[in-house]
Amino acid sequence: MSIFRFIFSVPFIALGLWILYMKYRVIVGGTPCMAQIISSYLAPGGRGMYAFMVAFEYKAQRLEKPLAFWIKFFQRKQIGKRFSIYYNEKYPRDVVSRRHVAAEICAVCFIAMGLLFLIVPPG
Repeated sequence: MSIFRFIFSVPFIALGLWILYMKYRVIVGGTPCMAQIISSYLAPGGRGMYAFMVAFEYKAQRLEKPLAFWIKFFQRKQIGKRFSIYYNEKYPRDVVSRRHVAAEICAVCFIAMGLLFLIVPPG
């Protein structure tokens, strides 16, 4: 195995693991809450991507946080919808929905590409 293949594959595997870490650090120590989508807005720097503002109750406080980025198609269908989220006091800017699997799909793709570079011989 060439050292170049190893060096080229490690960033892909590390990025996939980092994506999973960023999501599951909130879930593991977090508290499940019921949230409701109250509005949507154009994401900063996004072209046609929207973020949802969710409202939920945590320790008798009403909190409003941005949740995730979605394409505009889902904008009108989702407002008013209630679902379960996770909120962790250690990471007050992060709110995670466990049923959205985009992070897992992205992480699996990066890890698979990194392993593919390691396993498949060149040429």
